Amino acid sequence: MQALSGDISGSNAAPVSGYNVARRAATSVVATGGRHLFALAVGIIIARGLGPDRFGTFSFLLTGFASLHVILDMGASQAFYTLICRDMRSRRFFALYGAWIGAQIVIPAAAIFLILPQAWLDEVWRGEPRALVLLALAASFSQRVLWQTMIQICEAKRHTAYVQIGTMAIQALHLGVVWALHESNLLTVPLLFGVIIGEFAAASIVVLVQTRRSWSAPPAHEGVRSVLHEFVTYSGPLAVPTLLSALAAYIDTWMLQRFGGREQQAYYGIAFQYANLAVLFGMSVSNVFWKELAAAHVRGDDARLQQIYTNGTRILFVTSGFITGFFVYWSTPTVVLLVGPAYAHAGPVFSLALLNSMFACYGVVVGAAFLATGKTRLWSIFGTSCAVAGMPISVILLWWFRLGAVGLSAKMLILSAVFQLIYDFAICRLNGWRTDNAFRFAVGAYFLIAGGITHGLIGWLLAGASVPHQITVAGLAYGLLVSAGGLFFVYRYGHQSVLFGRDDRVGSAR
Repeated sequence: MQALSGDISGSNAAPVSGYNVARRAATSVVATGGRHLFALAVGIIIARGLGPDRFGTFSFLLTGFASLHVILDMGASQAFYTLICRDMRSRRFFALYGAWIGAQIVIPAAAIFLILPQAWLDEVWRGEPRALVLLALAASFSQRVLWQTMIQICEAKRHTAYVQIGTMAIQALHLGVVWALHESNLLTVPLLFGVIIGEFAAASIVVLVQTRRSWSAPPAHEGVRSVLHEFVTYSGPLAVPTLLSALAAYIDTWMLQRFGGREQQAYYGIAFQYANLAVLFGMSVSNVFWKELAAAHVRGDDARLQQIYTNGTRILFVTSGFITGFFVYWSTPTVVLLVGPAYAHAGPVFSLALLNSMFACYGVVVGAAFLATGKTRLWSIFGTSCAVAGMPISVILLWWFRLGAVGLSAKMLILSAVFQLIYDFAICRLNGWRTDNAFRFAVGAYFLIAGGITHGLIGWLLAGASVPHQITVAGLAYGLLVSAGGLFFVYRYGHQSVLFGRDDRVGSAR
């Protein structure tokens, strides 16, 4: 239990410079920007090519299996990444985890193909064919489990550029394939699932072959029982909240499909796909922050821990706030321009999803701080509370009021706003830090005010102009206004925290 106890004797978690962290984070951001431009183009082609009805099916199946993977994982992936970040591990360790990963595709595939009766299949997956359900399972597993494991292995070795460029290459290839299918009138849901399986499985094999040579020889003390004990100790407290959160997410998806239909599923899927671009940026650098948080914790470097936490949350909040402040006022025109008038009703959903991203984005680092420092029991209590609180809200908004995608996105916003503040307060309180809510409130309010001013002003001055012209001019005006305000925030808060540098508030109690 050395890795979990905080004993740093013999640890390979060596400290790195702030420049190293910044460079790797910047690499993730640049690579993420490139690949999400590809993903944006892919989403446009798929949404337009399939239409709301078939796109709703595509989104429903992928989202549903994402919840299933979380249930089967039971927090093991978080334990795996934290443990390999803290110290070198043996080939036996990786082999055992690989067997666990394999079980996550074999068991559900066997259940769907051999065990589940057709009546259950129709109820759970709303009448979708068994073969399509199996394809969706394999596609989701390749993308969300297999490839994410490869990313964790590379990030633990600080090979950020390698894995980020690889992911961007996959997205570029995917864009080319999807475009070719669309131009050939071959774009279908089953074929899309097949393409995803092939791309991510092939990329994972390449990464696995390239990285396995760097695994250490099995140490004498690392037996099967000791490895299992580490995983159970770390992941045990996460089991209940993980199960409840995943079930709640699937119930949300199922209720939206049941009471809203495929089109509402499509509106929700397309809105969150684009609104969560900032959150995806945060997820792309979360492994960088997680690695350094875990390393600082195992060294007992509390000052460094706070620096990474403060700067990480600020960077992600500013990123998401900048995007939200502008597009929340142009939500419906943006959706129509991207995917066509058939998705116009997704505009309000897009606005709520953008506001949700402001909280969810910086929450990426908040969650990493709990898990990287081993505070899994407290995190499990919070996760359970959030899942339990969300269930009655879903029933009221989706089943009772039948608000569809708008209701589900409103629920997500409420939970994010309340619980991210609670999570942040708790981690700051535990470590004797001051919360950063004054910074978030000031910056977030300024972004929204600047966006509202430019929207109203450009809408009045260019009332007769085309929508793309209005959005372009408004974007330029918004950028100038935010840049001017940025000088004030640098003056007001710059002395407290610079990018991955020294923080004058380190060690100060709240």
